[in-house]
Amino acid sequence: MEVFNILKPDMIRNKEALDFYFNYMLNRFGIDIKKMYYIQDWVSISKKIYELDVCDSNLLSQDIIEKRKKLLITILGYYLYYKNQQAIVSLYSVDIEKPNILNQLSAFKKELRTRYVLNTDRYYLRILNLSEINLELPLKSIDLQNIETETSIVPSSEYFDNPNYDMVFFNKIHFPDPNIETVQKELRILKENDIFNEESVVRRLIK
Repeated sequence: MEVFNILKPDMIRNKEALDFYFNYMLNRFGIDIKKMYYIQDWVSISKKIYELDVCDSNLLSQDIIEKRKKLLITILGYYLYYKNQQAIVSLYSVDIEKPNILNQLSAFKKELRTRYVLNTDRYYLRILNLSEINLELPLKSIDLQNIETETSIVPSSEYFDNPNYDMVFFNKIHFPDPNIETVQKELRILKENDIFNEESVVRRLIK
């Protein structure tokens, strides 16, 4: 089965995290990743991928709006801090008959975040004109340019508790929820947006 990770813009220039990723994939799963493709506009793609979290849920209408808001916070974070930086799709195959393989890959995502995200500076964001944003619309329909924000960067050692702010999840790596249907839906989004084309191939990645 074809699966993937997305190495987000905040991971691409982190040599230690990249080394850990590629070495772990090879040594733990026997996967030597050869197919990688640039995502030129991670923000636009993330809107479409994260909207699946809303569409596939059984939330009530008000909960859907709150869910979109939280997803929008992280999307805005990447828009503000990594607007013109690429992400990379790491494409590979796994034997879906292997017990718990998707769960193992999901657990690896969490381990990488524990190592390289947990004890770093935390980013918080506040939307100033929230009442002007129609969160009943899909994320892809929300124009980020019209959103006014304030941000706060907090060292990992400091406590921050302001109900007006939400945390931006700069978490370096994306892997779909560990079920076949979700993997296929997200993979379809990447294909529909022509990510897997010859011009997007990563020829050489400094690791």
